Amino acid sequence: MGTSFQPGDIARAFASRRGWKISKLNILVEGEHEQRYFSLADRLYRQKENKALISTQISIFPTGIGDDGGAFGLQRDFHPLRAIMDVDLSADGKRACYAVALFDDDMPGRRGCNSLTGQHLTYRKWRDVFLLQRLLPRSTRSPEQMQKLVDEANQPWRGIDCEIEDLISIDLLSEFLKGNHKAAEREPQEVAGSVRCSLTSAGKAQYVRFVEDNALLADVRCLVDFLKSMRYHLGLEPDGDTMPPAV
Repeated sequence: MGTSFQPGDIARAFASRRGWKISKLNILVEGEHEQRYFSLADRLYRQKENKALISTQISIFPTGIGDDGGAFGLQRDFHPLRAIMDVDLSADGKRACYAVALFDDDMPGRRGCNSLTGQHLTYRKWRDVFLLQRLLPRSTRSPEQMQKLVDEANQPWRGIDCEIEDLISIDLLSEFLKGNHKAAEREPQEVAGSVRCSLTSAGKAQYVRFVEDNALLADVRCLVDFLKSMRYHLGLEPDGDTMPPAV
């Protein structure tokens, strides 16, 4: 008997060979730390609201770990996976799986974003490729309108990079730096209730563990809000999926 393929099988087989576990909707990020921070925000939100921001419909994962990841790894790996997803269709022409890329809003991330949207005319910024933001509007899915809205919402931080650690509360960062002052490459920059802190590679590894051990929901509020916006842009209910009753 011949093998019967279902929509999505080709994309899942390709992803499996790379060690990626994909879902119907997928957010590809630069590294493991992004994945861990978003998972933490989802867990704390679930405990308080009984709703899931990362459900069985969504996977968030890096395409590589360490030197194999980063902005370059995401830029390298996003198109092959997405290209397969775009042709792995159901009988009625719908994608079984979909993926977007999420870069840090720093020089390597912006370069990766511009490269993907410049080389591949089917990819649009704020639809297929996103940059991490302190505030990501969720009032329209139009890529043309999004750029203006993003610029307006993030005006207080214009010209200031945004990495995943910058979406953690100032209070938690301050507490961390009291005992790990060498983790920061330079003095943190506080602007409009948010912070820009450039951590060393070792400092980032220490900080993600510290945040996982000590964060409350209020400390990851910006992460939660960003996840809600990403859900909106992926066509889901922003506030999350209601959890089933415990058995």
